[in-house]
Amino acid sequence: MYTEELNQLHQWFDTKEQNELRNVCRFFASPLKLEPNDPLLQQLELKTDINWSIVLHELSRFPAPPEMRHSLMRYLTGILAFMRRATEPCGDWLPEPSNAYLMMQRPAENASWLNLFLKKPLPETPEKWTNAASLPLGEWIPFELLSGDEKGLAELIPVFSHALLIDNQELQPDLDYLLRLPLIQEISNLRDQIEEEIYQTLQAQCDSLCSEGLTTEQIEHYYTQVRFFFSSQPVFTSWQQADNALKAYLLDGDAALMVVPAEYRRRLLNKALVQVPHDGKKLPLCPSTGIPLWKDYQHQWQTISRDPQIRQKVTAEILLPIMDEAYINLTNYYQLHPQIIRDWYLPGQLELKIAEVAEKAGWIVTLWPKRDQVDVLCKHPESSLSLAIDGKDWRNAYLLGRSFNGFKSYSDPSQYLGLVVVPDYQLAQPKYKERFRGGQIHQGVKTLMVDLKTFSKLVEEPAKINTALKAEGVA
Repeated sequence: MYTEELNQLHQWFDTKEQNELRNVCRFFASPLKLEPNDPLLQQLELKTDINWSIVLHELSRFPAPPEMRHSLMRYLTGILAFMRRATEPCGDWLPEPSNAYLMMQRPAENASWLNLFLKKPLPETPEKWTNAASLPLGEWIPFELLSGDEKGLAELIPVFSHALLIDNQELQPDLDYLLRLPLIQEISNLRDQIEEEIYQTLQAQCDSLCSEGLTTEQIEHYYTQVRFFFSSQPVFTSWQQADNALKAYLLDGDAALMVVPAEYRRRLLNKALVQVPHDGKKLPLCPSTGIPLWKDYQHQWQTISRDPQIRQKVTAEILLPIMDEAYINLTNYYQLHPQIIRDWYLPGQLELKIAEVAEKAGWIVTLWPKRDQVDVLCKHPESSLSLAIDGKDWRNAYLLGRSFNGFKSYSDPSQYLGLVVVPDYQLAQPKYKERFRGGQIHQGVKTLMVDLKTFSKLVEEPAKINTALKAEGVA
């Protein structure tokens, strides 16, 4: 009895167990437009003797689950693309062509179609998307429609539900995390290519430098100095100034790097820099990040600093812009691409601060060892363990925990104490560590997390850093 209907439902929802099917159907139906006495709801509420023929018939009034899943994912990927462009500071001058249909028309069309069946309508316009983006995605996207999917969409429900795209006009790292999920990329062809391209270019250059007679240590030094450059200066008056600055960073690191072809620098800079139109006046720079400020619709200064106190002080003009006169009379200047600022420059600022704190405490510090296996490696003769450190500045601790995949070749607990170091303002959030550990459950690991203030105290007492400390955790 009901064999044909059950087979159809199993095929729709990609679930093989009959005892799971009712819960999957109930979950899927929860965002749909249904009357309180709808036969579908009545059947799914029964504990026994479900009439699967009625369930199948009632569900057939709606598009098939795979079709609704696909439309929801295409809607979501369009929103992510729109947010990336619309909220990136100065995003309107990015030179690469934007796909207006992908970012605006397609999600609007998908929302209009899905809203025919949803009891809570999806936002359909860019203005409504921007307003909704300040809420967790789980509050305005019906992720229940992804339930029962064999390809892994259902596993993304907790990820999406926790994600926040915009907070206090700031683009969140959650968006970057979502854009990099393989299923998102598979469905949408959306990729943040700039950072990945420059990373692969740099790795390929390091591999090829073996033929230039450089040692492994010198090649790693080349990698470190390039990263140091992209973590230290975000804007330049000209392309030539940027090239000269990068050359100086390389030679300051090791004179042997003179043999590095000039073409290597040009390839990196051509990918990393964008030309920005300028009005010929002084350039207002953020006193905290060194990145140009901009004014919002209320004519208040805004900064992409991730520190909420810095943002508040800049907006209130307690922290005033640094008005750089070097940009007077220029019609354009060069700036690191927003993706490089987001993925290398801003994280690099934290990593350099971690290194500075450790060096002042007498530790021997290596930045980005073994081509970025970890961010900072610290050694001290009085410590039985070296410190393998990743600096992270994510507002969403859950997604940070879910995405963090360990310390690679520095994971041996008999040699290294692995630490995730975050800015003080992140641990000021209630339950930040708890949410981080909640995300780590999916990785099957447990990583120690400290803020910069605690890290500063920790490195002052190297003799106390041992395996017992690791077992106990860091307060």
